[in-house]
Amino acid sequence: MKIKTLSLTDFRAFPGPAPATFELDGKNLLLYGENGSGKSSLFHALRGFFSPDKPADLVDLRNSFSALGVGSVKVEVGFDDATVPVLNVLVDLFAT
Repeated sequence: MKIKTLSLTDFRAFPGPAPATFELDGKNLLLYGENGSGKSSLFHALRGFFSPDKPADLVDLRNSFSALGVGSVKVEVGFDDATVPVLNVLVDLFAT
């Protein structure tokens, strides 16, 4: 099973309300860019998503400049296996 899509909404360097979606289609991903461009944000999203432990508090992970509410943070991962639905784990873990 490989990651097909990664979508971040109002998460760290990716402000909402529109999601930033990465179409990976199961291919490798190499990240590079200027400081503050979102490389670490992608890392933290995937680490929190696949971690067996509860991630850090949602307030620490939402975009600092967002005017949206705390519940606006969303990380979704879609897989290439059609039998596995798009997972939206972080919103459930952080729900307050």
